[in-house]
Amino acid sequence: MTQRDIREISLLLKQVQQRKQAAVDEALAELQCTLAQWVILRRIDRYPGASAHTLAQSAFQTDQSFGAITRRLIERGLVIREQGKGRATMHRLSDEGENLLNASDPIVRGTLRTQFAGLDEGELQLFGDLLAKIIDHQNGEGK
Repeated sequence: MTQRDIREISLLLKQVQQRKQAAVDEALAELQCTLAQWVILRRIDRYPGASAHTLAQSAFQTDQSFGAITRRLIERGLVIREQGKGRATMHRLSDEGENLLNASDPIVRGTLRTQFAGLDEGELQLFGDLLAKIIDHQNGEGK
């Protein structure tokens, strides 16, 4: 195997991420959904009662971009925004939002399988472990 410079590895990771995002966006287009919207729907479903800021962070969005995407989801009747304790804003999926999430999950899973088809199951798990190790180190947990 060729020894790769860390800069090249970083660019390869970015290329994989961009291709993955484009493929998922294309696959979800039939449901009038994007990867960013799917991630937000999934996070709202997975973290009931979480603050908008927490959801934004977990969805890899700024608070402002999370708000803009969520507004569109609310306008489509997919998300319901409610007042929480104090100034907190809570979000939950409507029935239509749950239906979209359920319909989109197999599409996303299949598209991701295609995007990572160059790796066998063991390599895929190793790749995930290595990415988690990088994140743990960045979070100060892997010292």
